[in-house]
Amino acid sequence: MLSAPVLRSLLVGFLTVQSLPLVFSQRLDTTPDPVIPEAGESLQVTLGHDSPNLGANVFRDGYVSLTLTNAVGIMAGKLIVKISYPNQEGIEFERAELTPDPKASGAVVEVEPAQEEGDVTSVRIIVSSENPLPEGIIGNLVFKVTRELSPEELGAEGLLVTLESKTSAWTTDGQEIAQVVSGPGTIDLDYAPVVFACLFYMH
Repeated sequence: MLSAPVLRSLLVGFLTVQSLPLVFSQRLDTTPDPVIPEAGESLQVTLGHDSPNLGANVFRDGYVSLTLTNAVGIMAGKLIVKISYPNQEGIEFERAELTPDPKASGAVVEVEPAQEEGDVTSVRIIVSSENPLPEGIIGNLVFKVTRELSPEELGAEGLLVTLESKTSAWTTDGQEIAQVVSGPGTIDLDYAPVVFACLFYMH
């Protein structure tokens, strides 16, 4: 008959073996996992959103921001942004303006003549500088509202015009940046009628 110390030793050994993980299979697929880019690995250029007032023949230009987010360890010195939009929706590209920070860094902006391809108009905006372009909103794209749209044309939800973008970028020493992400923008041609207050009630 086994003594008490021996029984305790066997019980501890049995519990230890039971707690070990048992692996009876292994991965046979030798295909490497896809490489997922880390956050900040790509340079990003995104467009913003604006909603010009429409109503009583009062048109305000639409201002769409142009925002730059540099990649980690890579600073852009030149951007070529191609903007495409439908040319039958009541908007027309007018100009591009730099914000104060890019101007202070010596950046300049050029706009190539717009090109029409069927129902789509494309325009290329070139922002360049000998110094690294700062992050944040580096410019505004100004679109002119060319006609007033009736509530019937706009519908209950308004008319949202999408501005597609495609960007190429280079560093300050002329090396093309391979990973560039472009984000679209929008102009919401919503109907906002102007309400005139009676002078009697304003005094």
